[in-house]
Amino acid sequence: MKTRMIVLIALAILLTAGVGVVGLMMLNQQPLEFRGQVMTTLRYAPDFTLTDQDGQPYTFRASDAEATVLFFGYTYCPDVCPATMVTWREAMSGLRRYRDRVRFVYVSVDPERDTPERLKDYLALYDPGIIGLTGTPEEIAAVADAYRIYIEKTPVPGSEEGYLIGHTATSFLIDSQGFIRVKFATGTAPEVVANDVRVLLHESR
Repeated sequence: MKTRMIVLIALAILLTAGVGVVGLMMLNQQPLEFRGQVMTTLRYAPDFTLTDQDGQPYTFRASDAEATVLFFGYTYCPDVCPATMVTWREAMSGLRRYRDRVRFVYVSVDPERDTPERLKDYLALYDPGIIGLTGTPEEIAAVADAYRIYIEKTPVPGSEEGYLIGHTATSFLIDSQGFIRVKFATGTAPEVVANDVRVLLHESR
């Protein structure tokens, strides 16, 4: 199973290779304005409690960080999730000096298979600083509903995985007041994510 995970990561890296040297250099530029999809109507990011990749209860509160990037995915995801994690890894590499002010949180939409141990192994392949959260099906459904996340399980007869999950593939940038400020679609360049995090941190000074 780990071999398959590594293959998916390698494919995601190839898909995102088009970022290029110029894009990576932009990660360290000074922010001017948001470049992601700015929320015209602010939505509140509710608090919730799930289980982290160390098997410990984790209460998510927006006020616990100056900036939070939040995503809902699953470790068996064949495409958008590994691609998003590669984007996060590259964005995080350009935010090292701010790591005590920003957090990246990955919530599983597949609680039946995504145990804390599996989440920990999966996320460590990208960046061990990513916070991975899972829970019971009921807990995940409640959080997904609160954040308006679409989730649909589709059986895949004869496959090793058994099923795939269709889900909202958007990352949310949340401020310390608890508002979703920016959304990032799958395929957003890492320098855009890094830039918008820095813009938000600049606002909080």
